[in-house]
Amino acid sequence: MVFLTSLKKTAAFYTSFFNKHPVYESLFLGTLSGFIHFPIIGIQLILFLTLSRFMMLADEERPFVRGLSVLWGFFAGYFFTSLYWISRAFTFELAAFWWAIPFCLFGFPAFLALIPTAIGPWFVGWSYKAPNKFLRLIFLQFGQGEHYAVVRLLMIATWIGTFEFLVDDFFPWAAFGNTWASVLIIGQTAALGGVFTLSFLTISLMGAPYLWMTKTDTKGRLVYTVAGSVVLLGMLIYGGMRLNQALLSTTTMIRLVQPGIPNRLTWDPQEHSQDLRRMFALSRAN
Repeated sequence: MVFLTSLKKTAAFYTSFFNKHPVYESLFLGTLSGFIHFPIIGIQLILFLTLSRFMMLADEERPFVRGLSVLWGFFAGYFFTSLYWISRAFTFELAAFWWAIPFCLFGFPAFLALIPTAIGPWFVGWSYKAPNKFLRLIFLQFGQGEHYAVVRLLMIATWIGTFEFLVDDFFPWAAFGNTWASVLIIGQTAALGGVFTLSFLTISLMGAPYLWMTKTDTKGRLVYTVAGSVVLLGMLIYGGMRLNQALLSTTTMIRLVQPGIPNRLTWDPQEHSQDLRRMFALSRAN
């Protein structure tokens, strides 16, 4: 009983805190979402909770700056957990590069989150109140009507997919669709349009609980749920068919090797030839 009472008080405290500070809740949801890139079986299921709750936060109309801060918070948290590993490179020569670790852990995600936030007004225009009628028209603020719930869900999926397309050449590791790399049967869908297709479908399908948590007509919920189930079934069938295709086999074994080279030697031409000879020697030895 004491544990349950303590748990209820803790839950009440955080609920009250997040209600007063939605940007922190958005940051928390984004941080949880970033764990989809960790090698944890079934971790993708967390998106059912985090995406749906984030969309509900976006449904609450706020002043322009506060509305954008909620969008920024989600991605700042998401990039924190999904790109934290970049900071590990600075630990190879910790004494020289320790100062760069906090910038990489916190500054880089905060900066990168500004990009989806900057294009957010054109995709999530209902989540804030633009200062004047002209901006409301430009930013497609079509309203909060319950019959728009499905449109809002698809707009958020399109928004995130567009952002990923813009930065794919620089940061392809953080795409939502990459979470299916280890789930081969679903990952085959990337053959139909790259990781962007997977990201769009991931957000569209795993954000479906949002329709049941917000105000929308029952018919719209049911149609979307049925259509989503059909799409998911199609992805599984398509993935299964691709995996069952006959592949050319070979006895040649190939290993991809990424040597652990100190940063100070990375750009030394003499080291390049020495490292290459060492890798050839190791390949012949095997």
